[in-house]
Amino acid sequence: LFNLRDGRVAMIHRVHPNMQLAVFESLDDLWDPPPGYWDSHLRELDRHTMITPSDGSLGVGAGAPPVLFGDALLLFYHEREAGGQYTTKVALLDDETGRVLAILPEAIMRPELAWERTGDVDNVVFVQGAVAQPDGTIYLTYGAADRCVGAATVVGADIVAALRAA
Repeated sequence: LFNLRDGRVAMIHRVHPNMQLAVFESLDDLWDPPPGYWDSHLRELDRHTMITPSDGSLGVGAGAPPVLFGDALLLFYHEREAGGQYTTKVALLDDETGRVLAILPEAIMRPELAWERTGDVDNVVFVQGAVAQPDGTIYLTYGAADRCVGAATVVGADIVAALRAA
C-alpha cells in the first residue's frame, strides 16, 4: 500500500504471474470498496496490470512498499526466473497514477552468498523493505533462501539515473 500524490491509496497485488495496481479514493474505500469495484477490476485485469515477467521468467511480485527518493517513486520487487532463482528488480513509478514509467532490465540483486543460495527454498533474494537514507543510499532488507534475513544498500541517485535513462 502507498499514497499517490493526491492522497489516493494505491495497492499493488498479484494475480499470477503479473502484478496489478488497484487505486482507491481513500483508505476507507480500500477497506470497504464501492459495490462492484473488484468485479470491474478483475474483468479489466489487463488494464490494471503494471508489471509482467521478463521474457523467460515465471512471475513477478511486490516486496517493499514503494519508496520516495527525491522526486522519484521506486518499487523494488522480485522476479522468479525460469530456473527458479528469485532476483530483485526495480521500477520507477509515476507518483500521480502509480503506473510504471521505467524498469531496469537487469536484476539489481541475485542470490550470491551461500546463505542466499541454500536454505528452505534455494536461490532466493526477496526484498521486503526499502528506506531512503539521508546520505543518499537506500537501505534494503530482504529474505534469503527463505531462512535468513539480509540487508543491502544501493545508491539512490544511481538507480534513479539508470531508470530515467532506460
